[in-house]
Amino acid sequence: MLESETHEWAGVAAFARENRGKVYFEQGDLDGALADFTAAVFLREKAGASSEHLESSLIAVAVVESFIAEQREAR
Repeated sequence: MLESETHEWAGVAAFARENRGKVYFEQGDLDGALADFTAAVFLREKAGASSEHLESSLIAVAVVESFIAEQREAR
């Protein structure tokens, strides 16, 4: 993942970030998931991704943000 970002392969980096974000989400690491999903959005924009690819990343960000908000409300 870092190599793809270093070489500015934005599409590959976005794919890697989104997949790692899914793993973080499944492990309950919402902050890590949010960071990776947000990075995926910016990397996809940089790569000129279609609106469908951007939408999937944006939905992932929204879902994680809602989970974080729910956790804060429960405290």
